Amino acid sequence: MRFTNPLTKSLSWQKTWFFIEDDVHHIMVSRISSASDAQVFSVLDQRRHTGKVILDNVEAQTLENAQANSSLWHDNIGYSFDQLGSDDKVLVRVERRSGNWSTIGSSNQPPTSAVILTALIEHRNHSTLVSYTVFPGTTPETFERKRSQLRLRTIENNEHISAMFDEQHNVIYATFWDPSGGTVTCHSSSFAPITIKASGNIALMYRLETGNVTVADPSQHLGTVSVVMILGPGNKPPKWGVEQIKAFQFALPSDGLAGSSVSQTFT
Repeated sequence: MRFTNPLTKSLSWQKTWFFIEDDVHHIMVSRISSASDAQVFSVLDQRRHTGKVILDNVEAQTLENAQANSSLWHDNIGYSFDQLGSDDKVLVRVERRSGNWSTIGSSNQPPTSAVILTALIEHRNHSTLVSYTVFPGTTPETFERKRSQLRLRTIENNEHISAMFDEQHNVIYATFWDPSGGTVTCHSSSFAPITIKASGNIALMYRLETGNVTVADPSQHLGTVSVVMILGPGNKPPKWGVEQIKAFQFALPSDGLAGSSVSQTFT
């Protein structure tokens, strides 16, 4: 997602969501730009407070103005903060709030109140790159187990490309932001370096174990896109074959299916 405030143009940012194996979401934030002195936040959660809250593996005893450094768990959702700037803060607070449905609709019910948990990242240094991982549907125990097993490595995260490598499942994920595409290289301890070149602004997923390459055009503007993959010296991934270069041409869906993904597999 690429956002610019449509009225003031004073705030803009890019955010990529990667939905990886085992119901895990990895989020990368880049290119935050603000022309004002207003605080900039990424809201992680805002809902009724239910049960305990665990911050950095310790159950919190007070939640008026709490902070987390590495992890947060509440009501079956865990958050692991992989990359935060030294000035960035993860803020957590629980407080009673009141609201009136009639102010935003036709309800004639009286005002109501509830105890709400709010968790957010305060971006104090806008040039800092940020990434975090979400583990929905987890108990504290399964959250810590999944978190300890996860091996995600940022390949690149800037205004041009957001890319990561899931070393546990051997999958490369990449978002090319520029209309002209771009080039990114993934280095792995198990396989030779792989350079991926895309001719347009696409989202890409390459499963090394199966040789499957999936692309999509979220902007829904492209009719075709080419992807070239170049293997450096070292161990070849499964299904790669004898060539050092793989070239793909993708015809992208249009009309009602525009934006849908298409796949090809190494032969």
